[in-house]
Formats: sequence, C-alpha cells, structure tokens
Amino acid sequence: MPNPIRLSILIEMREAIGLTQADAAELCGLAGRQSRKTLAAWELGQSTPRQRFRLPFAVYLLRDLKLSQDLARFDTIFEMLTEEWGWPPLEADERADCLRAAQVASGRVALSPVTDSPDPAANAKKVASDTDRGAKDRSWRTRTKLLPVLGGLVVLAILAIFASRFSDRSALNKLPVPASTPPAVVLAPSSSPISPTSTPQAFANGSFEAGLAPWYPVEDGECPLELINDSTQARAGDTFLRIVDPGEGCISLRQDFGQLMGGVVHVAFYVRSLHTHPTRGTLSLSAIQNRTDESAQQRAIVHFKLQDKEWHCVETVGTLNQSGDKMLRAELSFDPAQGELDVDDVKIGFGDGVLCPPQSPKLQGGDFEYDGTASAWHWFETPCHFAVIRGKEWAYSGENYLSVQRTPDCNSFYQDVTVPSFGRDQAYTLSLYVRGPLTQTLQGRIALHAMGTGLSTETEGTPFIAGPEWRCIQAVLPAVDRGYNKLRGEIYLDSLFNEGAYAFDSIQLSVGADPGCSSQSMALINPGFELNPNFPIGWKGGNLLCDLQVIADKTAAFDGAAFLEVRRGNDDCISVFQDVVARPSPGETVRGGVWLRGSGVDVNLVLRAMDGPNGAEWTDNPVTLSGNGWQCVEVAHRVEREGHQLLRLELYLNTPGDLPYQIDGAQLRRNAETLCPQTDLALRNALFEPDTDFSYPAGSVGTATIAHNWGATEAPAGLLAFWLSDAPNGAPLDPALVKQSHFPALKPGTSTSTLFGEGRVPAELPPGDYFVVWDLPPIAGVVDTRPDNNRFSLPIRIRPCETGTVYCDVPSTYWAFNEIELWHRAGITNGCRSGTTPYQDRPFCPDLMTNRSELTVFFLRSLNGGDFTPTGNFEGTFADVFIDMAHNRGYWIEAFHQLGVDVSTERCAPSGSDEIYFCPDLLLTRRELLLYLAQAQGWELSPVQGDLFSDIGEEIPANRAIEYAARQAILAPGDPFCPPLPTGPRFCPDEPARRAFVAAVMVRAFASESEQSVSE
Repeated sequence: MPNPIRLSILIEMREAIGLTQADAAELCGLAGRQSRKTLAAWELGQSTPRQRFRLPFAVYLLRDLKLSQDLARFDTIFEMLTEEWGWPPLEADERADCLRAAQVASGRVALSPVTDSPDPAANAKKVASDTDRGAKDRSWRTRTKLLPVLGGLVVLAILAIFASRFSDRSALNKLPVPASTPPAVVLAPSSSPISPTSTPQAFANGSFEAGLAPWYPVEDGECPLELINDSTQARAGDTFLRIVDPGEGCISLRQDFGQLMGGVVHVAFYVRSLHTHPTRGTLSLSAIQNRTDESAQQRAIVHFKLQDKEWHCVETVGTLNQSGDKMLRAELSFDPAQGELDVDDVKIGFGDGVLCPPQSPKLQGGDFEYDGTASAWHWFETPCHFAVIRGKEWAYSGENYLSVQRTPDCNSFYQDVTVPSFGRDQAYTLSLYVRGPLTQTLQGRIALHAMGTGLSTETEGTPFIAGPEWRCIQAVLPAVDRGYNKLRGEIYLDSLFNEGAYAFDSIQLSVGADPGCSSQSMALINPGFELNPNFPIGWKGGNLLCDLQVIADKTAAFDGAAFLEVRRGNDDCISVFQDVVARPSPGETVRGGVWLRGSGVDVNLVLRAMDGPNGAEWTDNPVTLSGNGWQCVEVAHRVEREGHQLLRLELYLNTPGDLPYQIDGAQLRRNAETLCPQTDLALRNALFEPDTDFSYPAGSVGTATIAHNWGATEAPAGLLAFWLSDAPNGAPLDPALVKQSHFPALKPGTSTSTLFGEGRVPAELPPGDYFVVWDLPPIAGVVDTRPDNNRFSLPIRIRPCETGTVYCDVPSTYWAFNEIELWHRAGITNGCRSGTTPYQDRPFCPDLMTNRSELTVFFLRSLNGGDFTPTGNFEGTFADVFIDMAHNRGYWIEAFHQLGVDVSTERCAPSGSDEIYFCPDLLLTRRELLLYLAQAQGWELSPVQGDLFSDIGEEIPANRAIEYAARQAILAPGDPFCPPLPTGPRFCPDEPARRAFVAAVMVRAFASESEQSVSE
C-alpha cells in the first residue's frame, strides 16, 4: 500500500492553494459523482491511480499547484509518486511537454492589436480562455492563441483529456472570433416600430457567456481583457467582461452588424467602474455604407461619467437609412487614464421606447470617494470647516469620509437633485451614517425637501445624536404633489457650543420609504460602557452632579470588559440617563432594560416618550437590589400619543448616601417580549448507559441524560454536574469526584443530544444502595423560572466484587468474558485501575468509553505483544501531542502514527489550522475502530451492501469495514451497547466505543489475522 505520510504533501499543497477535492479531481481528469472520493483515496494512499492519469497529474502539479515556479520541488515530488504509485519516471521530452502545456494554460496573454481594415474578420485574432483555478479567484481571462503545436502522441493525449474535461466549464474552450460576414440583423422600418425591450438578445453574445467573439477591441498597443465568471457580480448571467487598465493603447470595444433595413436603433451597455475617481467613456452608433472601405458615419453618440461602483445603463439612439447603410457598428470607447471598466448585458432594440430603465434620483459624491472633495455639496450660509479624510479604518465604507467642524455661521449643508416627475404616491428616503468625536455626543438633524417653482416646499426631518460609533439615520418624505421637480437633502448641525467634529459617510437618496435604518433607530450609545476607559460617553448624570466612573474589569463586568459605577455623593445626584432619537407610534410598546448590581439599594427604572407637542408620558419599575450578583431590571411602556421625538431611559438612584450602584448591558427595543433572559432549563430524563443499574468498588458508572429548554428565550451554553450521593438528589459523597459535562446553547423548546456522564466508584465505598445525581447549576445572568426541575436522580447498587474471575466487574456470564480474559492473558491491560489486588478489587470497567490515546496502547500491544513499549524518537508530529503526556502516551501516539493509519477526523482539527492534530482525549467511535483495523490489517473490502445493519448504508470505507467485520465474525454476538430494534439489527457507528467492545473486536480481529480461535 502507498505510504499516506509521504503522500500527505499532496493534501498540504492542494489546501494551501485553496482547491477542494472536487476541484482537484476535475483538474486531474476524473469524472463522475465519485471523482472526489477517488482523488481522496489517492491522496490518502488507499488506492493507486492508473498510468493514464500520469501525465495529466504532472500538469496538475505544475499548473494548479504552482510547481512550475519550483521545478526542483516538482521533480522531488514526482519521483516520490513513481515510488509510491509505481509510475515510470518522466522522460525529458515528457517533462518539457507537460511544463509547456501548464505554462500556456496558466499564463496571461494580451489580445493582439486590431487595425482598421475593410474586413473585421481579417484583423480578428484567435483567442483562448482559461480559468484561474484558485478557490477564491474564479476569473476567466481572454488570451491570444499562442499555444504552439506540441509534438508527440503523448502531448496530444494530454490536450484531448483537457478538452473533454473542461468542455462544460469553458476552461480551455476557444472563444469564437468574428465571422468573415457579420451576423445579419434586420431592422424594423420606422413605420412599424418595435419596442426595444422586445428584442433584447439581438446582439450576439451580449452578456459574454460564450466568450469574447464577435466583440473585438481596437488598440494601438496592448489591450488586456478578462472574462470574469462570477454570477454574484455579473449584471446578467454568470460572466462579464473586464477591460483591465487600458492605458494609452486600448481604444474601444466594438461589434458590427450587417444587412440593415433602416429605422430607429437603440443600443444600451451596462458599465461599472471599480475606482475611486470619476470614470468617463463614450458610447456611439455608426453606420457603414461601403463594406469595401468600411467608411463609418457616426449617427449617435453619448458621453457618460461614472462616480460610484454600481452598474449603470448607458443608452444611445440613432436612425439608419433604409438603402444606404450596409452595416451597423456599436462601439464603447474608453478614457485611457480611467483604469478598469466592467461591461455586461449589451442590448439592441428598434423603434420607439427605451432600453435603460428609468433612473432613480441620486445624490452625487455621497460616499466622498471620488475626486477627494465634497464638491457636489453646498453650504448654508458660510462654509463650515470641513475636509475629506482618507482612512479606511475610520470610514464607514470605502476609504474616505467627510469631517465637518461646526462654526457659528455654518448651520447646514445640502445637495439638490432634479426629479423629472414626482409620482403622486411615491415616497423618498434620505439616509446617511454619522459619527461624533471619541469623547462626547453631538446633535443634528437631517431633512428631505420637495421643491418647485412658485410652490411651497414640503419637508420632513429626523433629529440625531452622534456618538463615537457609526450610526444610520434616515428621513422619509411621503408622497408629494406632481408640481414639484426637485429634491433637496439637507444636514443640519445643531451642536453649536460643543467642540468636536461630525463625520458623515454613505449619504444616499432612494425611492420609497426605505426601512434600512430601522434596526438602529433605537440603539443606545455605549450601552456596555466599553468605548472610553475614562468616561461613560452617551450617558449623563441627573443635574450633572453624579460621580460617574467607568471601571475596566472584565472579571467583574456582567458583559464585556467594563461597567459603570455611580455614587450619589450628595442629594443633587438623582439619576443616570440617555436620550435616543426615535419616533414611537401610538399603540407601540417599547422596552428598556439594564443589568444592575448593588446591596440593598432602591432604584427606579423609567422609560419616557418625550419632546413632542402633546407632552411626555412614561412608565416606571421600582426595584430593591439584593445580593452580590448582577440583576436584570426592565420596564415596558405602551405609547399613547403621537409626535414624540425622543425616548429617555433613566435610572433613579433612590437610596441616599455614598453606596455604589453598578450598571452594565443596557438595552432599548421595540416590540420585544422581554429583555431580561428568563428560561426554564430542565433535565428531561436520565438513564444508565448502558442499561446496568449496578457497579463495583473501584469500578466505573456511566449514565446519560438530556437537557431541555422549556422557556421562551434562548439559554446560553453551560455545564452539567454529575456525582454519587447516598440520598435522592443529595450532596456529593466526595466533592473531588464531581464530574462536569458541557451542553450547547438551547433555543426555546429544544433539547440537547444525549449527554454522557462517566465517573469512578471509590474503592473504599461499602456495598449498598446509592444514587447517581445529575444537576443543572445556575447560569450567570439567566433567570431560571423553575429551578426545582434542575436535578435528577437514579438509584444504583454497589455490589461486592465477584470472586474467581480476573476482573470483579466481568462475571463469567458476561457477553465478552472470553475476549476480556484473553486480553488479560496477552498483557494488553490489567484493568481500569492500576495497583489493585487481583481477584478482590481489580475492575475492568467494561462500560467505560475509550479515548483515542488509550486506543494506541491497546492497538500496539495487540499487534506487538503485551510487553511492547515504544522505543522510537518523539518527532512532535501532532500539534496537540507532547512528550510529557500522562502515561507517556506521546510515544505511543507517534508509534501508532507510523502504522500508516489515517487518524484524521473532522471532529478534531481546529478550523483553518495548517497543523496536524490527533486529539488524544477525543472519544473513539465504534465506526473509527473498525476503519483503523481495516487500514492496519489491509482488509479486502467489498462495496457496502446495506443488508446487515439498518443504520449502515452509505458507501464509505468505514461502512465497508463494518460489513467486512460482521461477515468475518469479528463482531461478537450479544453486544449490549447497541441492541437491535424491532426493525432489525443495527451497529450504532457514531456511539462511543466502550472498553468491552474494543476488547471483543480487537481480540477477534488479531486472532483472525494469526489464525487463532476465540471460543464463543
């Protein structure tokens, strides 16, 4: 068998490039639904590829794993493959041909120039496209056809494999070139107009799904083009064209049509720029009257300017003569200094109408990325102190934002947008992101006005409070009369006497009552007091005389790393509060909540709706704090009146003196059922696992349980406790023997999977009746509404040790008695408690679950004899295995690894890690045990039949091993760890492998290998 350790370099290189097994299988010429598994078997040394894959695999190494850049390493790796897979070495000419094929397939070749000629096809260059096979780069690039004719039948075979393999993904498909005669397009006569949108696909390859042709560039030098295959970015289909850094030599992109009948012609391109400066271009329609000299008469032209990174539709309209015009040319010309430009979804139409959809009113320069100025904005009355600041780490999006310093003469800034016609029922929304300085808050207001000649304006405004974090604010203008023809978006700066600069970014105007900011409209500033270690930004003390101090202590905070401590100090300090800009609707319920800590202090949490024409309204919740822990307090207010502009969450400090009030985790929400977590965690049931309600001194006891969340809110992850007691739900016999088991977060109405508990019975414990107790301890910050159902007991009997047998907990009638006795005689193990006295208190712990490090000892002793001890050097192969591990198992794990067994498992290695992990304490599953035996002993496995066990049907190597073991009598009868169901036998592949099961399987497997017999 090939050595998987040596072959592991293939997996490392593939994962470093970012290729999946499916990607690599396709690149190597494999096809079919099992191709990924076939490639995985190659990499793991489980099978050997046939020699017909020898040359394609060499090209895969050179091209896709980038070894063409390190030929010495390629030669070393391919030499290793010849040894492991039995391939002949590469001949010199084979190596050269593979390298040439890899370089042509992966190299970037620019399109050749096209000069003006009577026949466009005469100047068209043959191009080829390739796919960059990195998992994160899916771009398709157009290339000049520079691939020379490779000599030899071997190279022709390589190309044939590549062509067939990529036929469906266009990896090496040649892009079509312009035909000698342009495609015929019949224009409808003007007397019978056709809507342009009725024939959107008249352009050949308008969405570039078939490559580049019949489009071709006009250039004086180099005009590199890319076909990008990315449906998430494309305007239409999966592919779009990118004009890459055109420079001075790249002039335009064109397509010609012939056999015209005249009429009105519309042509529309979707274009996009990815740059932070304005991008300009020209779209033109030209008529060609004489095919021999290709003299073009321009019939229509439109100039465009892109100032953001979105797709924009550009359209031009021209009229063709019915008799004189022989051909039509659509041409997109570039600004040489513009940088990259994307093109997609080109359409042609005839007659009346338009191709481009109506454009929504749009602000210019709202993200401040273009020109590095705020030139599109006007100041009212005197310009404020402002600057466009470049800093990606500070901007909300992109790289720039606008910083404005308020001055006495500067009240606001604005921008006007022309609206051709207002819809009577059409609303508009102005939205922006605003941020204040790091040490205080600033106030302001945004408004959207509808304006028209001789008509009064209609306005709608929204106040805001800007803190140290970006916040979304929006103003909605309802439907307005048709007489208005202009929108004005205006930003007012109201903090005249506060020092500090406003920051603005991503200012947008959209059609409709866009709710994009609603999720932030009720967000508190600095709710957890994390923003500044010196002052609670956003919060104020009533009468400004409270002693407010932010304490940075993540061990004492309820959440995060800081909390607020308030001391009254004097009678003038009455409260701590924060105002939030919000417009609650009548009938709406708003909730506020905070986590509080204090000993015997009285507080009153109040929620007000205020700053409206009809007066304030509020609801309060007085509470006395007790104990030393954090306590959640909330208040709900149902709004009764209209017109409120602000909500105030205020905590009144009602106990006089200098006692500390500690505050953390404040919240404000609309329509929430509750803010303070309240759940009902319960132990739904518990059982012995396996079903044995007795044990022995110095033995083990194992049980399982399920936790359920009966509450209405999610319960966070926590710990279960497990112990032995002499009373129902009683205290532990020995606190040092209390075990814990983790359980995950639980949504309302859901349960955990089976949670296992396993513990030792003290050797000195007298025989008698006891109880196994499961307990759900309180979870910090969560109110458990019914703590009475958090504990569950099971009665258990401790029996005296059996006599006359090797192990006191394995009587002669035990299902695996023979195998466990053989294991003892072979010296595999002396039981689960070393140092005990034979025939008196030596237990085997047959029910105890086995971890992966214990397996290595059992496996190597079964293979080499009970006196085996590893003698090899410690290589440090695994990132989580160390030389000083308990029982010196680091050496055992290294020796086990040398057997060539693939110990990898998805349950083990951390996500994204490049290191190899063994996970010694991870529980071994029944499936894994059989797979490791099959690999170590070289079992001849047959395809899965699925006729032996009801839970074994999927075609994977481990399931093949399970069926093989069953047919070879390696699985002992009477296994109590997986009893049959009424529907038939099962194997329970994902259950933990218990010590008795491991002994029974391994004794039979190694006895079968050495032709020994095991009595039934």
